[in-house]
Amino acid sequence: MQACTPSPLEREWAAPTGVSLDRLYVLSVPIAAGISSVSGPRFGGLHYTGFIWMAYLCCGTLLVLRHPDAIRFPVRLWLPFVGLALMSLIWGGLDSFRQIQAILQWTTTVVVGMVASMTVRREDDLERLMRAYGWALLLVTGMFLFFHFGPGTRWQDSDAGRGFSHRTAAITLALLAGVASVHVSRRAVRRTAAWSGCLLLGIVTGSRMATACMMLAPLANPLWRSKAGKAGFVLGLGLLTVLLANTAAFQERFFHSGRGNLGSLFSGDLDSSGRDHLWSFLWSEALQRPFFGHGAGSSAAYLQKAGFLLAHPHNEYLRIVFEMGFVGLAVFMGAVVLQGFDCYGRALKAGPGVRYAFAAAVVGLFILLVISVTDNPLVYNLGFMHPLFALIGAAYGAAAGTMRLGAEVTVGATTKQAPPFGGY
Repeated sequence: MQACTPSPLEREWAAPTGVSLDRLYVLSVPIAAGISSVSGPRFGGLHYTGFIWMAYLCCGTLLVLRHPDAIRFPVRLWLPFVGLALMSLIWGGLDSFRQIQAILQWTTTVVVGMVASMTVRREDDLERLMRAYGWALLLVTGMFLFFHFGPGTRWQDSDAGRGFSHRTAAITLALLAGVASVHVSRRAVRRTAAWSGCLLLGIVTGSRMATACMMLAPLANPLWRSKAGKAGFVLGLGLLTVLLANTAAFQERFFHSGRGNLGSLFSGDLDSSGRDHLWSFLWSEALQRPFFGHGAGSSAAYLQKAGFLLAHPHNEYLRIVFEMGFVGLAVFMGAVVLQGFDCYGRALKAGPGVRYAFAAAVVGLFILLVISVTDNPLVYNLGFMHPLFALIGAAYGAAAGTMRLGAEVTVGATTKQAPPFGGY
């Protein structure tokens, strides 16, 4: 009995790991997310992070074209949303560059997931990527200390868009906390320390929803099965919430009057930072075209014309309804939910090394759904969506690589190969 000669692609999958362009591409994704926490210069009206994600789009597309048959990322789940966004320009028109930017940003996110699924083939590849998320946390922490307590204090000016960006950092920290709560390190002490560090920085940045996501992230971990442990954790969260609610910083951030309690929330004293007026306006405009919306990326121009200072509605669901209608929202929610259920099932069935990546992906998707209520994570593709999709793609790639290396069964003179993982 003699096995067939492996194809060039199969030899590549079995080759020893090393430094290559595709591996550098994937490992740089969490690091770029950490860098995005710094507000930098603009060139030609485009923020410096825009040039970074465009580089990811160009390089990622070239990498995908090299071996399109090696993709294990579930592209078919996400292409309908990208396609609908592109088609929305037909009925919505093209009035500004932001519309093209929105479509390219989402396309780049999917490309990052595809490259990660091609590149991360073994558990040691996956372990390197997970450690990169830990380095991203250290980078965000270092940037915070540099601009608030170090030499960078002279440049720190949040109102002018210079220095450490609290909002961008908070959204990135929310995802990093989710990853840390599952598997940023093999040691439980380091995981707990990383999650606690994210939570502490989130509290300091003053982002309410991002902090809430960090606190809830461990409860979304499908691998945490202990009911007693979860009950104790919820009790601890309750005590922490009470302590935070009575701090001066929390009171000033939450209430118009600068002081209040739970009853004040129901009496309308909640400080929404102007979101309630913005949401009311955008909702009434969205109902003018409820099915397919005004076109991808069009909400920013509408808000500017109406005199709002905010460039985004700070509610991803409302933004999608306005730009792509309820049809677009249904397509988006369908993709997120189906992706979440698929990762959840694989987290329970995959091998020891790969299951943590799927579990972290589940937590990341949970954070995406929650934080979208008051923020626009799809806009922060470099700081949130890229590392999330890199994680999802890496989980599928590592699972497929592990299966591929061990699934060949020689029968007679023919080598039978197991189907691609997940059938995608």
